[in-house]
Amino acid sequence: MGAHFHSSAIRRQVGFTLVEVMVSLGILAALAALTFINLGRPQTTASVTSVVNVLVADIASERQAAMAGDAGSTAAAQPHGIHFENDHYTLFAGASYDAGDSANYTATLDGSAQLHTTLPGNEVLFDSISGEVHAYDPANNTIAITADGFTKTITLNRLGTVTVN
Repeated sequence: MGAHFHSSAIRRQVGFTLVEVMVSLGILAALAALTFINLGRPQTTASVTSVVNVLVADIASERQAAMAGDAGSTAAAQPHGIHFENDHYTLFAGASYDAGDSANYTATLDGSAQLHTTLPGNEVLFDSISGEVHAYDPANNTIAITADGFTKTITLNRLGTVTVN
């Protein structure tokens, strides 16, 4: 009746070759790496932006205290300023920074953020009543906040006005 015949034809195999699987895994790994990098970037940006916002508010507060003639711990109006270190800054009242003054307020930076300034002596001092930056030098008037390769720069003008880049 029906004839069955066997042929030596090559059977067609279904599936992927090892090379195809490896190429697909490589592409997926590259996409995963790019996704991880891009998901971490907004967190770093938000951290630096947060530090900048707090620092700008503190600069404005110290300038306002100097302009208002705030006496701090003395009877007479006095200048106010901010002293900067790599991982923190200190708000102070008086013509110069005194690390031992109990009236100082120190703000520590969050995470991996670092401060770098071009300010003389790493501090800014606002003159009493006028609020102007004492001994202003336009070539040395920046504060940079950096975290994980992301940087924002605060620039002060002679009047103590802040610009953020």
